[in-house]
Amino acid sequence: MPGAVVLVATVVVAVGLGAAALAMRQGSSRSAGSASGAAGATASPAVPPAADVRPVHEALHDIDARCKPEADREARVRLRADADVIVAFARRYPNAAFPVDDETGRTLSLLLVARQSLRGCDATATARVDGALPDQFRGEPTATPSG
Repeated sequence: MPGAVVLVATVVVAVGLGAAALAMRQGSSRSAGSASGAAGATASPAVPPAADVRPVHEALHDIDARCKPEADREARVRLRADADVIVAFARRYPNAAFPVDDETGRTLSLLLVARQSLRGCDATATARVDGALPDQFRGEPTATPSG
């Protein structure tokens, strides 16, 4: 299953990047004297129930299976539904830690992985996920035009 290996590797890299970016952001907030940086550093992540994590996990695997540059209309519709599942989860659990395969995912890393996975196959789904990211992590989607 090469796709699953790529997905797990992407999650691991994104978790590391997300944690590093968050640590840098919190460090700069604290040095500026912001109370919100200190509060964010002490807030424990929520642990969503497995029943709420399962659809997100399935959506990530579905994106991995369906996201091809030549994705047809049916695949793009499904990819957009997967993006909506991920965005809804992120809104419900903005600071969560949850199991994904053999790793612990975080909400930010979930959004970063989903956006990266969707690039190149559906601009609409990519933009939906990008819009759910905190401002400092948003970027220009580089997916092919969608129809």
